[in-house]
Amino acid sequence: MEKNVLRIKQIKLKPDHTAQQLEAAVCRALRLRGDERADFRIYRKSIDARKKPDIRYVYTVDVYAVESGKKRLDPKQAFARCKPEKNAGNASVSLEQLHIYSFPALPEVPRLSERERPVIIGFGPAGMFAALKLAEAGLRPVVYERGEPVDERRKTVEAFWNGAPLNAESNVQFG
Repeated sequence: MEKNVLRIKQIKLKPDHTAQQLEAAVCRALRLRGDERADFRIYRKSIDARKKPDIRYVYTVDVYAVESGKKRLDPKQAFARCKPEKNAGNASVSLEQLHIYSFPALPEVPRLSERERPVIIGFGPAGMFAALKLAEAGLRPVVYERGEPVDERRKTVEAFWNGAPLNAESNVQFG
């Protein structure tokens, strides 16, 4: 799925700024009038600490629509109407096309035998995500995890942190 947004980069604000100041900076970058509002979400937030003590948050935001009176302008219309400048207050505005990935719908999945079920090794973040997506598709994955069950593993890890020897078969990295 694709969706157009206005992407505003390099909005720089002091660390103690308010949400209203961020909104005002977005409106200023788009050259909106006082009665107009932008429907936006923060895409990225970082800290620029290169010029101490003048530390700034640096935002990149995506604008999904502009409210102008009773009209709602989509990003293309807002970009054309607002004519944002390339470097309005250090913020640069561009029209972007987001590519929103969605998992394809699978056809009816036949019930798999125990030998045919997908196998996932490890239940870390990637293993959990793979198991979730396969289960949602009806494929009933089998997950193998190394080490002790969670309650026993917690005791083993706490003991290690308190000076006990490392249990190579059940520790913080796996198990």
